[in-house]
Amino acid sequence: MKVTVRVMAAISTGGSVELEFPDGEVPSVARVLDALAVQQPHLTYRIRDADGALERFVNVFVGRDNVNRCDGLATRVPPGAEVWIVPPGAGG
Repeated sequence: MKVTVRVMAAISTGGSVELEFPDGEVPSVARVLDALAVQQPHLTYRIRDADGALERFVNVFVGRDNVNRCDGLATRVPPGAEVWIVPPGAGG
């Protein structure tokens, strides 16, 4: 199963990464971020803190669902879903 992770430019140079998981596996967001860390280790400290929790300034979405309003890092990523990593929006 392929998972597409899209990283917004404010966190990195932006772009997307394709991650491959065994057929039949429905990975959690934590597993997706672990796999992303292997391919893009420079992103690790920008997305997760030393304890593995999401940094407070980072929002992660599975499709349109913010994982903070679901099961957090345990949120499952179904086939075909995209994972978005974005900074919080603010302005004024």
